[in-house]
Amino acid sequence: MEHLKGKGSIAQNFLSFQCSRQLTNLFKFYLEDLEQLKAKHQIMLSTVKKDLTPEQFKLVENCDYFNESQFQLIRKRIMSRGNDSIRDLLSIIERFDISFDGNIKEL
Repeated sequence: MEHLKGKGSIAQNFLSFQCSRQLTNLFKFYLEDLEQLKAKHQIMLSTVKKDLTPEQFKLVENCDYFNESQFQLIRKRIMSRGNDSIRDLLSIIERFDISFDGNIKEL
């Protein structure tokens, strides 16, 4: 099989796609972890609320650092950093002439 080379080549497009896909999977896992953390936090608050008076629970709520706005801020930062990482990596890949010898092995 002939070597695949050049900007925009099949080889370069393949590598760009695979890198982008893997980074996307990584930050999706972070988002899933964040959602699980939020759910566990809500369960903890519900459990605490049962054992406290309304006045005591109000103090707990005032100390709640992981409210909806904080959750959304962290989620937005994960998405933004993930997208920035993909753009940066693809920009680096574009600077190279990439070739495969045709012997692509299964992962």
